[in-house]
Amino acid sequence: MSKITYKIDKFTDFSGYTREFIFCAVSIENIDSKDDMKVLRIGVSVQNPKDAEIDTELGKRISYGKAMKNKSCCGIIVSNNKGMINTKVVNALLEQEAEYFKINPGKYLKGYNKDRELYNSNSDLYYDKMGL
Repeated sequence: MSKITYKIDKFTDFSGYTREFIFCAVSIENIDSKDDMKVLRIGVSVQNPKDAEIDTELGKRISYGKAMKNKSCCGIIVSNNKGMINTKVVNALLEQEAEYFKINPGKYLKGYNKDRELYNSNSDLYYDKMGL
């Protein structure tokens, strides 16, 4: 059995464009474990600057998919006390991650820091690269 929680927010990127991002936390009870473990997996999706409109439902599906894959998961918490990973803790964690994301999007987005450097050195070249 699993429980899914989302945190939807926005940030302004280096070019001044406001983009939506969605964190997804998937809480999974590990019924195969003798220790009765609980696992919390976290993923994030971010609106592409090329997207004309926000598609929150698509963003939720993407963030869920990223949470469930080891390669794209941005955090895993494991507890042998099922009560430790609860709604209050998950919501606080997602709130903290959202605030950290706003300050450090390059930690989560591959190529973000390079794009920021390009934008700062030659914004026209950045816009050409992005097709904007």
